[in-house]
Amino acid sequence: MGRRLSSEMLHALMAWQPDVVFADEAHRIKNRDAGRTRAVRTLIEDRSRGAVLLTGTPLRNHGGEGASLIEAILPGARDRLAGALAQGQRRSDRNAAQDAAVAEIFKTIMVRRLKADVLDLPDKIRQWVEIAPQGEALWHYDEVMAQIAQTLGRAIAGGATSGGIVKAIMGLLSSARKWLGLAKIANPATVDLIDDVVEAKGACLVFAHHRGVIAELEKQLRRRGRSVVTVHGETPDRERAEAERVFQKGEVEIFLGSINAAGEALTLHRADTCVFVELDWVPAAMHQAEDRGHRAGQTAKGYHIITLLAHIPDRQNLDEYVAKVLIEKLANINTILDEKAGIAGRRIEGSDVSVRSRVIAALMSEAQLTEVAKNTQVAATRKRALPRSRKQ
Repeated sequence: MGRRLSSEMLHALMAWQPDVVFADEAHRIKNRDAGRTRAVRTLIEDRSRGAVLLTGTPLRNHGGEGASLIEAILPGARDRLAGALAQGQRRSDRNAAQDAAVAEIFKTIMVRRLKADVLDLPDKIRQWVEIAPQGEALWHYDEVMAQIAQTLGRAIAGGATSGGIVKAIMGLLSSARKWLGLAKIANPATVDLIDDVVEAKGACLVFAHHRGVIAELEKQLRRRGRSVVTVHGETPDRERAEAERVFQKGEVEIFLGSINAAGEALTLHRADTCVFVELDWVPAAMHQAEDRGHRAGQTAKGYHIITLLAHIPDRQNLDEYVAKVLIEKLANINTILDEKAGIAGRRIEGSDVSVRSRVIAALMSEAQLTEVAKNTQVAATRKRALPRSRKQ
């Protein structure tokens, strides 16, 4: 199922009177009011016509998306079952019952195959690395966070509901996240880390959320002498395909992409390490981006995923909040789908230099670690011998 289904194409398909409808990328019908969703339901609403919905991510963000898939095939089924399962009248009780209903119906109508069931891929090795934000961008972040606090106070005093509060601060939250991303890359340790990965591995995938962060990071990497190709939401399809080709061919060292725009339909398994400079609110968006390199053709013994989190103990930390939300959302999705997908990583704390050393050590094989230890020992021996040779 493409991004758009024109009315002319829909009429042509209906006139063809197919016996079975196959809808690929079916997770795109999560919004019941969207034209795409209405078109698909028009195609499959005839109960005499078979329907198969195909998707690798039935739940990208929450259980309600599963309800959209169920509604397309079995209208009303989730709500009826949720009513029977409800344990109370509170909103949390209703949400829990709806998620439980999705889980039960999925057991009946969904055939689920994970990559681990059909592909021999390396284990994912996750690390959460703390980076201290710096520069003018950090000042802007503080300013926007102060505006958020003021807006929250006014909204609550005015009797705003939770939905109204979200609407009041959503734009400010997006702005704060952008400034925090810029403040993280203002710390040279961010580019140092990516540079170290390329030095150790020869290639690296790097993902961010905001265009401004991607643009500034590209400049910094090029100033380091690194070759970079970028893909974002406005990259034409032809340039997108070319970016994939040159990276896979080894003509550039770093693929820098938007988490969402570069998170689908790209094969980048030349790299066995990806770095997230920013987080996304949606667990599936993070997983799909990291999987650009974790796919058929990946031959590394381990696939490394490094996520940079802002270290600002004296301030409100949006990175920590988004990370917490991601973990909670994924736990709910895992419960509904009966899976064990992960997103949290082993946290690496400390000074920028010590953090980089431990991250790079984790990327190396045992043989590489042994070789580095030998090199370090030889260098230390030479350093101790140098003063004696001068005296002679």
